Amino acid sequence: MATMGFRLSERFDSSRGDTWARYVQVSGLLALEEVIGVDCSLCPCLIDELGEDDWRHIVYAEHLFGVFDDPDYLLGLCPNRNRKSVQLLALAREPSEEDVQRFQEKGFAFKGYELIEEATCISALTNCRGFEKAFKGTELSACGLIPNHSRAYEVRRLLREHYPDELRADCNVWAIWRREDV
Repeated sequence: MATMGFRLSERFDSSRGDTWARYVQVSGLLALEEVIGVDCSLCPCLIDELGEDDWRHIVYAEHLFGVFDDPDYLLGLCPNRNRKSVQLLALAREPSEEDVQRFQEKGFAFKGYELIEEATCISALTNCRGFEKAFKGTELSACGLIPNHSRAYEVRRLLREHYPDELRADCNVWAIWRREDV
């Protein structure tokens, strides 16, 4: 089974006012209601620094910053958070369909698959306009993710095939769940 990790990040939706409106207009992703993901510029991690004890709880350190093995520990690092501007995500890197089906953590709802170029932590889906040979923006869910496991891996293959010189096309698949009661 894929290792599960948990990350606190900012929400990115219409509550961000003009920033959201400009993003939707420029991205061309007019059907988005929000972005749920781990793109560091759209949904930045809320953990800025790690203390000595935090390292015992870190997972995916070589791939993505601020991912912890325990959601309660992670929530304890940000006790004064604004609930409306925060999302607690559960993540699995390169998951199988069985990994996704087996994850049953209470309060988490499956949202879809993200494609992240890990060196820059940029989403190939919501932060890189112009990959029309791999996917259409209309394929994304209302939260900017690919809903289907096999399609996520196909999009990744097509990105690498059609855009071999594009850094952000060399990405990894992440399954994402969000806890709705944060």
